[in-house]
Amino acid sequence: MKDEEKTTEQLLNELAELRRQVAEMETAETLDVNARKLTEDAVEEARKYAENIVETVREPLVVLDTDLKIISANSSFYRTFKVTLADTVGQILYDLGNRQWDIPKLRVLLEEILPLKTEVLDFEVEHEFLTIGPHTMLLNARRIIRESGRSYLILLAIEDITERRLVEDKLKQLAEELARSNVELEHFASLASHDLKSPVLAIGTLLRLFQRRYTGKLDTEADQFISDARKSALRMEKLISDILAYARAGSQGKTFEPTDCSEALDISLANLKDAVESGKAEITRDSLPKVMGDHIQMVQLFQNLIGNAIKLHGEERPRIHISAKQMEKEWVFSVRDNGIGIPREQTEKIFEIFQRLNKDKYPGSGIGLAICKKIVERHGGRIWVESELGKGSIFYFTIPVMK
Repeated sequence: MKDEEKTTEQLLNELAELRRQVAEMETAETLDVNARKLTEDAVEEARKYAENIVETVREPLVVLDTDLKIISANSSFYRTFKVTLADTVGQILYDLGNRQWDIPKLRVLLEEILPLKTEVLDFEVEHEFLTIGPHTMLLNARRIIRESGRSYLILLAIEDITERRLVEDKLKQLAEELARSNVELEHFASLASHDLKSPVLAIGTLLRLFQRRYTGKLDTEADQFISDARKSALRMEKLISDILAYARAGSQGKTFEPTDCSEALDISLANLKDAVESGKAEITRDSLPKVMGDHIQMVQLFQNLIGNAIKLHGEERPRIHISAKQMEKEWVFSVRDNGIGIPREQTEKIFEIFQRLNKDKYPGSGIGLAICKKIVERHGGRIWVESELGKGSIFYFTIPVMK
């Protein structure tokens, strides 16, 4: 009886074990199915995600396989190059659109350059397409190697820069025409000023002789006429000289060389000695750097700015400070004064030719600051002023740091 019960118990145990094994097998099979389902879902989700990314790119984009067959393309590609999905997917890129994509430079990119690199950026190609005419494109290509390592995909993005190139070419043409026009204008101004200077000097000389010989021999009114005429001749002579200097500032400078700005400032102050002494000007300075520049024009730049500060002083005697500070790749120079100041609305206009402050009270042609602007721009810098009426001005200009 015990043997029979033992046998039954054993059978029950074996049945239980069998059931357990079946349950495990069923669980394993379920898990395997679920795993496959999850994998398929993940692949499908990744595919949709990739397709959405491709479709979102605004530039035309195609995906190629190892044999350069088109796997997919975005709508921008179809729209731009006037092709359809049916005529595109599965085709070798070169055969697309009656072989209008069989472009020698494109072959160089895909067959020679890209196999040696992971990506190629901004590869410029010009080509005349049958459907859309001549176009200039920037190609960005990237190889995506699959996990097997035996094959890869190519993402080819195409940026149409035809309009940009046309605009750039037009701007280049306009810039060349403007430069040529400026040279011609400067040449004309130089010739005109030079030709005008001789007769004006002659008039001035004759008026001086006339004044010396006949002052006091005619009536008082005649003496005043002669004096006024001579002053006008002198103003005209100064104006012509300034126009000549302005014309030469942009085109007839010396070749740039290492220039000590402290030495240039010394020379400018020596040239202004009479104005400094007669105006009892107090001039202070910091150490100034060396720059690549035109030594003569740097002297002229300091001379014009300091001369203006002396001339446009207020009731106090002129106090002027010159300094420079390096800011990244440029030196920022400053000429600070305690003069009459400049109205806010005129701080930009004063750098234009013939613009003057207080014309009746202060002499000048209104060309000095325009010359300063030309000199600074020729040196690759910029010039501006910060000022408050009645409280002085600070003229700033920049010169690139010497390499």
